[in-house]
Amino acid sequence: VRCTTAGDEPGSHGTRWTGIFECARGRHVDVLLWPAANSVVIAAANAVYIVDPSIPEQLSGFAAPVEINDIIFDESAQNMFVADSLRIYAFSSDRLFRWISEPLDGYGAHFRGCRGRVLAVQLKQSESEPEGEGAPSVIRLRTEDGTILRSRFRLVHRYWMKSMAA
Repeated sequence: VRCTTAGDEPGSHGTRWTGIFECARGRHVDVLLWPAANSVVIAAANAVYIVDPSIPEQLSGFAAPVEINDIIFDESAQNMFVADSLRIYAFSSDRLFRWISEPLDGYGAHFRGCRGRVLAVQLKQSESEPEGEGAPSVIRLRTEDGTILRSRFRLVHRYWMKSMAA
């Protein structure tokens, strides 16, 4: 990744830096601008790097246990959310880690949207689930703390399905 920042004073050229972010052959690298954090976000395989272009050697981020599937910002762009196959991670615009969700009830997480302090995340259901065998479902999480908002209908339906199978 090559980055050139604009200079603060008229006529200045800014700074240039090149970051090398390793990724296995055939895997993707995503580069996003995050203006609220004055940062560039790089997702390479199972790692996310949050880099301030004016001080690139002071980066933050994390390595997930599995590949990164998706990244989304909240409505104000003050918070960034990262999905791997099993969990959701949150970062604030000061480039600091905020929270990690509990394990998701499914795999292959992809964001459907973020609105009203709620994240909508689409998941593939595990094949051992009697109600869908791989059919996607959508769960909701609170953006403040990652709490999964469980529907009473869904919990009752799951209990009923398990009791019928027994």
